[in-house]
Amino acid sequence: MDKLIFEFWRYSEGKTETFNFPLFFSEFRKLLYRKLARHGVLGFRDYLREMAQIYNFHTLRNFTHATHDGHVFNISCIARGIFRQRYDYYRKIYMTNANYQQLLKTYGQCQNIEELAKRDRVLLADECIHAIHNSGSLLDIDSLREKYEAIK
Repeated sequence: MDKLIFEFWRYSEGKTETFNFPLFFSEFRKLLYRKLARHGVLGFRDYLREMAQIYNFHTLRNFTHATHDGHVFNISCIARGIFRQRYDYYRKIYMTNANYQQLLKTYGQCQNIEELAKRDRVLLADECIHAIHNSGSLLDIDSLREKYEAIK
């Protein structure tokens, strides 16, 4: 992502004629997806998918168990049961948070960049780079800017 941001800065300074906006927004959408999904702002399936990556559900021994009354459950059922309460809690907190609402809006805008004029793409890319969430910037802009200035 650093390299793409540096390329964007060179483009916005007029040092290069082209910039790969589709790649930039695709990569940034992945970053936003992780942030939004892990905080319950997207759907429960998205949250569960992220939790599976964090806690490596796929490495657990798969099993299926039938209870005495015929109900069948497995690792997936247990994970859904464990994480549903956390998801509901996070969703309650973050769906009303202005910073996360803005991230959700930006996430949606990054989907349809083909429809945006060049100027609007530049503005949206800049908004992505400076996006904030509850505890600060999504990216460490100061550190990125220092690295950029060093290689300029």
